[in-house]
Amino acid sequence: MDSPLRGWKGDLYEGGIRVPAFVYWKDKLPTHKITAPVHAADWMPTLCRIAGYEPPGDLGWDGRDIWPMLSGETPHTPVERTLYFMGPDRRA
Repeated sequence: MDSPLRGWKGDLYEGGIRVPAFVYWKDKLPTHKITAPVHAADWMPTLCRIAGYEPPGDLGWDGRDIWPMLSGETPHTPVERTLYFMGPDRRA
């Protein structure tokens, strides 16, 4: 591989867990780059917030609402969190 990152999708190396995502919402989101770790599980709480859904209590979601980062309300610095990855042919 001729890139600065080792590994491929599914690997636990940088090349496997650094997968870009693009978000576009005309006239709602500013153009900027976020370098904080974001996980697929973060979309459920974020989209529920955008839709105006307020859960009656803690639903125990693994994800976090990332709307403040997307909208530019907060800095794009990483929030301390634990992310667990398990790729193919890996034993826990």
